[in-house]
Amino acid sequence: MNNSGSPFRLQAAVILKFAILLVAQAAFAGNPLIKDIGVSDPHIRVHGDKVYLYSGHDSSPTDNIWVMKDWRVYSSTDLIHWDLETTISPKDNYMADDSTDCWACDAASRNGQFYFYFSDRKR
Repeated sequence: MNNSGSPFRLQAAVILKFAILLVAQAAFAGNPLIKDIGVSDPHIRVHGDKVYLYSGHDSSPTDNIWVMKDWRVYSSTDLIHWDLETTISPKDNYMADDSTDCWACDAASRNGQFYFYFSDRKR
């Protein structure tokens, strides 16, 4: 049986291309994907013909602590041009509105539903 078109291989190929793109562009910029705001703890998911990037970001990159006030979800169809799909606030879940702990996040799908999840160091 030929598995060359399997969803797993397609997703693996997209992730590999993404990793190569990151390494190739890293020599020219500190964070080439999302200019001006940066990303931290990025996670990639492929759905249909789009790649989704789930991440936090440091709200104050010039200080020496991490101030993570929200999460961002970006999408791309070519791994070069990225569009902000949505911003997720801590008040959208059980965390306080003024939380600065929007750490690593990701998403998963099951039975047609998408689930957003994240690490929470305080609760």
